[in-house]
Amino acid sequence: MSKPLDDFPEHEQRFLRKFFEFVNAFNKFDQNLTLALGWVVSGGAPYMAYPLVTKLTTHEKIDSLNKIFSSEHLKSKDNLLKDINGWATQALKVKCLRNDIVHAQWQILVKNDSHKFFHFRNSSPSNNSKSGEMSIDEFDEIVAAMEKVNAEFGHIHQKYLGPYTGGRVMPDNKLHT
Repeated sequence: MSKPLDDFPEHEQRFLRKFFEFVNAFNKFDQNLTLALGWVVSGGAPYMAYPLVTKLTTHEKIDSLNKIFSSEHLKSKDNLLKDINGWATQALKVKCLRNDIVHAQWQILVKNDSHKFFHFRNSSPSNNSKSGEMSIDEFDEIVAAMEKVNAEFGHIHQKYLGPYTGGRVMPDNKLHT
């Protein structure tokens, strides 16, 4: 049985809250990708596309949207390729960070009264083992990067895909941020 967050030491609570913020931000990002892709590929009836779109990995969703944004029809839009290529590059980096963070085994180390969060991945012949230390401030920067990628996607969506989705990603007319 898991214990309440308040039962953990303060520095562990800070880490767990930050971990949750990151996972929550990534989930919103992935949901926005799914919904936008559903709107675009279905021609405005996203529920028709969701069974297919929800089976795609985040990487596949990013690649699919990148291809759609880069299509001849949209290519004529001012700054579209620059905006989407910059966003896609950052989105893929954040997706890789997400995998490292979520699949890591975390251990909290205390050094000189400052808390570093040591993480490591299981070693296996099929993956590269990574290890290192991260402070809560460094974790904050990763969460901020995730939130920035999501916000940038919202701007790109509204600017370039709005006419194709009725300006909507979510049924309530709001991007989840």
